[in-house]
Amino acid sequence: MKLLRVAVRLPAMIFLLLLGLFILFVLFPRWEYARQRLMIKRWSGWLLTSVGVVPQELKLADAQTLSSVSGPVLLAANHVSWLDIFVINAIQPAHFVAKSDIRSWPLVGLLCDRSGTIFVERSRRTAVREVLQVMADRLTRQGIVAVFPEGTTGDMYSLQPFHSNFLQAAVTSKASIVPLGLAYKKSDGKVADAVQFIGDTTFVASAIKIMSQPKIIANLIITQTITVTEQTRHELCEATQQQISQALDAARN
Repeated sequence: MKLLRVAVRLPAMIFLLLLGLFILFVLFPRWEYARQRLMIKRWSGWLLTSVGVVPQELKLADAQTLSSVSGPVLLAANHVSWLDIFVINAIQPAHFVAKSDIRSWPLVGLLCDRSGTIFVERSRRTAVREVLQVMADRLTRQGIVAVFPEGTTGDMYSLQPFHSNFLQAAVTSKASIVPLGLAYKKSDGKVADAVQFIGDTTFVASAIKIMSQPKIIANLIITQTITVTEQTRHELCEATQQQISQALDAARN
């Protein structure tokens, strides 16, 4: 059964990746920004469907739906898998901050690059400062930018230490912050371990592992918006981590 799922889903995924390249290289230059964002949202949903993942938007009390959010907003989420980007984009397209290694991934790297991902080359000392300038510029222009403060993927319910560096962009541009919790489950409610992208797992191996599973539910839990006033980036980081932790606790129960 697992091999059958992969045999059906893999061609669909490859087709959508190639379609995405066609859209980005041929159609995007002709479209206005709003139409580009709408296509990213639709295409991300199609890609998730092709690998058997269903995004589901949830929210804690008094939080607004993510699909109603408008910029300038900095989205901050825990990081579980390469799927995270597409789950968020399927609900609310954003410009993501990601490590430059993703550029080398087959097809996906080029897609991320052409769709406006902000890459961080950690080997360069000035990389973070340059990325913060790009983030602040996009936020100032009423954009929506997304970051993973943990800096790398980890266990679904055990948050790693958050880094406050990239939250400085929200301080500079006075953008609101919306903390998000990401949790992947099987249809029976158990944790979908196959989604976790940790260790030396390659993108291809991870994709095949995900496609071999039955339906996976991607819960995106939205928490209360943090209004940036006079807080430091460290205070914002602490508040963001606390709200994401609460979201994951809610998803676990």
